[in-house]
Amino acid sequence: MGVGPPQCPRPAPFCYWTAKEAVLKTGGEGIKNLSRCRIREVPDEAHLLVDYRGTTWPVEQIIFDEHVASVAGIGLKLEWVQPT
Repeated sequence: MGVGPPQCPRPAPFCYWTAKEAVLKTGGEGIKNLSRCRIREVPDEAHLLVDYRGTTWPVEQIIFDEHVASVAGIGLKLEWVQPT
């Protein structure tokens, strides 16, 4: 497993938090279940795999203006567009 997203402007736990929060939001849940999510793998600087309730969720992250945006979804294909 990787150490954490190297592009993240904040400590890795902040990137992990946003990834877990994105997974919880797919089911309309609040952050009360945040501790039940587990980071399974960090394959590269923009992707994480998060385990929650027996499902492994792919999460994609992007950094913009020193903020982290995370989107979770199985079969989701994203194209990030940043203002120029």
